[in-house]
Parts: sequence; C-alpha cells; structure tokens
Amino acid sequence: MHLESLANELLLYLFEFFDGIQLLRAFHDFNSRFNHLLYNHYRVYRIDFHSISKYQFDDLCQYCLPSITDQIISLTISDDDETPNLPAIFLSYNFTLDKFTRLQSLSLYSIQSFAQLSQLI
Repeated sequence: MHLESLANELLLYLFEFFDGIQLLRAFHDFNSRFNHLLYNHYRVYRIDFHSISKYQFDDLCQYCLPSITDQIISLTISDDDETPNLPAIFLSYNFTLDKFTRLQSLSLYSIQSFAQLSQLI
C-alpha cells in the first residue's frame, strides 16, 4: 500500500502526529493532493522555530507560511545560538502578528533587541 492511496481523512489524522515544521517539510510539494490537504483542510499549526536551520526557515517563510498564517495557533521564535538573527529574518518577510488571526500562543526566546521585540508584538 502506498501513502498516496490512503483516504484524505486518514492522512489528516496522520498529520496530527507531526509538529508543524515536520509536517510542512515532509509533505509540502509532495503532490498537489497533499498540498491541498495541507493548505485547505488541515486546521491548525503549531510552529516552533526554536531549533531550525536558516535554510529551512527561509524555505518555510517563502513557500509555506504565507498560505497558513491564519491557521497557526502557536508560534515560537528565538534569537539564541541555534537560531541567530531569526527575529530580524522573520520580520524581513513582512510577517506581522495581525496576519496570524488564530494565534493563541506566542513564545519569544532570547530576543536581544527591544526594537525587534516591539516589532514582533
């Protein structure tokens, strides 16, 4: 049995076992059906950028986040040694909190700049 032969309902159930970044990295652009499920039927995302490479972050910000900002309920942004300058890069993509209409939780770690902090919130 192939993954692609599973019913949409079962795939959506399986999606629940992934965190937001894993889910997007695994299935974004797998095929048009999976993209449709990810962006039109999957309801909520918890996005944790606490430990992510710059390449992965850029990829997600360019190709995935613009389509799901209204589905993100939890967002974590960090500016520590693992993710240096992440808040500045995030802001450079013109993301503002008002675009995250369903956001329930915002976690900010090691933000060194008050200016960046005020832009984020």
